[in-house]
Amino acid sequence: SQSRSAVVAAVVGVIAFAALATVSRQALKALAAVVVLGLASMFVITEIDDGGSFSRYESITPKRIFATTVKSREGSFQSIDDYLVSFPLGAGIGSVGPAAGVIDPPPFKGLGAENQLSFLIVEVGVPGLLLLIAFHARLVGLVVRRIRRLASGELRLLLAALSAPLFALLSLWVVGVN
Repeated sequence: SQSRSAVVAAVVGVIAFAALATVSRQALKALAAVVVLGLASMFVITEIDDGGSFSRYESITPKRIFATTVKSREGSFQSIDDYLVSFPLGAGIGSVGPAAGVIDPPPFKGLGAENQLSFLIVEVGVPGLLLLIAFHARLVGLVVRRIRRLASGELRLLLAALSAPLFALLSLWVVGVN
């Protein structure tokens, strides 16, 4: 994907993996792998980016990422208050997002769902939003607590790699629908 949010989520996933790998007491192996992959990526990018095709990612540099996110999703964040009041129990599944209008025309026109929060409020209401937040928080909590308890260092490292995308998905709640 050439989406900027996919790049940010990938970085969040790598950071989460590095943090979980240190918890797994296999940090040296993980760090070596991340350094090797990072150097290989840098080499490949410099070889294929003669025309400046990666210049579109300047808006997501560490200094500019928060300002870019707020600027691009400002309207979506502002609509959350209105949706909370208008649809406390949701407008129904298929009201917004990719399923909108698949079977019948959406019951409400002009609703937006450019982030996970507004999407969930419109689709399933506050109870569904709270349930999914609790589910995601529970998964992340289980990962952080339980990886340390495993006896095998290799298993801890493998589970850290499998669990890192949970953190990447959590970072995507701000900019899109998962």
